[in-house]
Amino acid sequence: MASSEAEMVPIETEAAAPEAEPESEPEPEPAEASLNARDPEQRRLALRELAERGLGDGELEQVVGLVLDPDQQVRRLALGVLSTRADRVDDATIRQALMDPADQVRATAVRLAAERGSRDLVLLAPLVAARRWPLTQAAALDLLPELLASTSTLGETELDLLLTSIGEMDSPPTMEEGPSIARLSRAAGISRLVGSLSLPDVRRLGAVRILVEGEEAPEILRALATLVSDPLDEIREVAEVAADAIGRTDDPIGGSEFFEDAPLAPAEAERIASLARSLRDADEAVRHLARSGLGGVERNRVLAWAREAMHTGDLDTASAAAETVGALRLYEIGVDILNRAIELPLEAREPFLKALARVRLEDLVGLLGQVDESRKPEAIRVLWNSSGPPVLPHLRAHLDDPSIPVRMAVLEVMGESGDPSCVDVARFVLETDQSPPLRAAAVRVIALANIDASAAMTRAMGDADPIVRAAALEELTPGLGREADPFLLRGLSDGDEPVRRAAMNQLASREDNDHEFVWSAFRQCRPEERNELGSVFSYSNQAALTELALMHYGSPDQEERVLALELAGWSRSQACLEASIQSLQDPVPAVRAAAAAALGRLRDTSAVRALGNAIEDPFPEVRVEAVRALGVIDDEAVLGFLVAALQDADGGVRTVASEVLTQWSSPAVAKRLAGVLAVPNLRGAATELLKKIGPSSQELLIDVLLHGSAEVVPIVGGLLGDIVGVDRLAGRLGSTEADTRLRAVEGIGAIGGPEAIDALIGVLSDPDERIRLRATRFLAALGDPRGAQAIVDAALNDPVPEIVAAAEEALIRLGVRSGDPQVA
Repeated sequence: MASSEAEMVPIETEAAAPEAEPESEPEPEPAEASLNARDPEQRRLALRELAERGLGDGELEQVVGLVLDPDQQVRRLALGVLSTRADRVDDATIRQALMDPADQVRATAVRLAAERGSRDLVLLAPLVAARRWPLTQAAALDLLPELLASTSTLGETELDLLLTSIGEMDSPPTMEEGPSIARLSRAAGISRLVGSLSLPDVRRLGAVRILVEGEEAPEILRALATLVSDPLDEIREVAEVAADAIGRTDDPIGGSEFFEDAPLAPAEAERIASLARSLRDADEAVRHLARSGLGGVERNRVLAWAREAMHTGDLDTASAAAETVGALRLYEIGVDILNRAIELPLEAREPFLKALARVRLEDLVGLLGQVDESRKPEAIRVLWNSSGPPVLPHLRAHLDDPSIPVRMAVLEVMGESGDPSCVDVARFVLETDQSPPLRAAAVRVIALANIDASAAMTRAMGDADPIVRAAALEELTPGLGREADPFLLRGLSDGDEPVRRAAMNQLASREDNDHEFVWSAFRQCRPEERNELGSVFSYSNQAALTELALMHYGSPDQEERVLALELAGWSRSQACLEASIQSLQDPVPAVRAAAAAALGRLRDTSAVRALGNAIEDPFPEVRVEAVRALGVIDDEAVLGFLVAALQDADGGVRTVASEVLTQWSSPAVAKRLAGVLAVPNLRGAATELLKKIGPSSQELLIDVLLHGSAEVVPIVGGLLGDIVGVDRLAGRLGSTEADTRLRAVEGIGAIGGPEAIDALIGVLSDPDERIRLRATRFLAALGDPRGAQAIVDAALNDPVPEIVAAAEEALIRLGVRSGDPQVA
């Protein structure tokens, strides 16, 4: 028992803590709208104003944070604002928004994801069948066909998800869903859908459903008719209808402007296919016989087979058809080869590229006029890959195309060519094109050629659009060497965050070890820019920070010493830790304050004693920074120093100490405190200390809940109820910080009682799935039937499977079934 008493010592204070002063009333909310306002209506108003004037770089992170706002309308408005800068939104934000519990919010998230192009297809594809969430499904059905059409290739993963989702729908597409799914059939590619009819699982049904909604083309009917013996009733019924349609048609199936004869019989088609595959045989004699055999077949019959193979054959058959087209020069179906190549991943295109390479160049370029406009950018890349530099003069004419993606594709292939003459074209685009992404692409072309880069840098850094300026710093700086220095310094103070970030990344990645230039760059930065730059160096070039800090922390110039200590805080090095501790003895208060702030960034437990001593510094600004630094270090000795700071003679220090204690989180202290609270004869001293700290002990108590054993939960719950109360914690459920809301839920659940039920029910619609999950489990544990209906809604509608499972388990514990009409 003596050892347990000894363990209590770090929690005791060196001086008696004063009785907690009554907390002052929060300052009234400012009248103007603010993204940080406590009132959700003011946050909504701020977002509407932002939507009207446009989202700036400095506001992006704030708006992203509102995707987890507890107010549903705020979340929806935030996603709408972010859609104007969709390219800057990170993947995690999209995933979070698409799992929002509110259908309206998820529908808006679908539109935001679609603005980012094809990168979110894997998330959007399953939503076309999300009938439980009608607004989300409608948005996905509306946007996905166009999104698929605009992407160069639909990956196998995305196609599988799409087919699986539609195949798993409890019934065939409705009249409302049909038109959009018909558009999906065209966007996904008929050949790939027909190829999916041989799949062994529910994806086959998905392919059938999509094809049925699409056009009634002969090749589709013929493919569907082969499924008359399918084990699934729905597929057999579709196959029978397709077979009847084939039997009723007056025109020969497969007829077209090229093929006017009767359709190929299966045996004839298989014979041609066998000869085509033999063209790839390792034996030259076999290949010769195959060419001779194909030469003996009527040209229009081979064309008919090749065309259908391109449209509906699997990859192996289509590849054999492409080689046949090349061998027999069947260029009438060049556009079919081009379209099939566009649909394929790069590694599968080789046979198609070889076939296209044999087409006369003028005819090949003419194929661009026959492909769908949305496919033209990828068609340009296919033509470049098939024909190389000779095609470039023919593609330049498309730099006048009204479509930005088309012009971008031309510029990209010109850059890949490495042709010096392309620099003149790129320079012209940089100076005259109205599209910022095109001008940025022109910068990349010039950088690849490394011709006249200095003049291009001057021109690009004067561009009105930050995309172009950032591209110049990223692409041109490495080739300019020291000549880039003035541009880097200019970029560091640019008003747009992407440009500053590009300049910082380039500065941090320099290999010339010119520390004096880096030092001058830090000195010229404004404080907020200096923080950004320090953060970048912290991740990519800590060695430079360490060298600069150690070179200047002993400077006779106090401003240099302050800056050196700022860099020391970012360096994460042991040498800078020791220099910062030493600088707590500097004769200048501003330097000592900077040293304390640096130790706060370093967060090393070896600095706790020195920071504790700094709480006795004669200057309040030093004591404030020491308290703040202690507040972010996880160490048992910290609590005593923070409690002692509550009785500081300076009101500002006391205020900061109270704020820090309110927010302080220390797993180490929480575990020790949990152990003490579990021992009855030690519990009284710990309880008395916590009550003296007052409401500021809230976070520490919640830490005990998170890190302690189940046996201390009722003890801590009772303390939270006495010291803090449900109402105070419930007030934090409106915080825009998800972690703050989650911790409040932990506290409310531990307190329990009737007041806790309403608060926990309210957060079952929170956007953070962790909060919904914990609230569901607490409601089940508390056993109050008032939570039943809210849990039923969660079981039926929540998009997160783990929450649905927890809700169903909670209903079992409450003795309620989700379909029970008695649920009020």
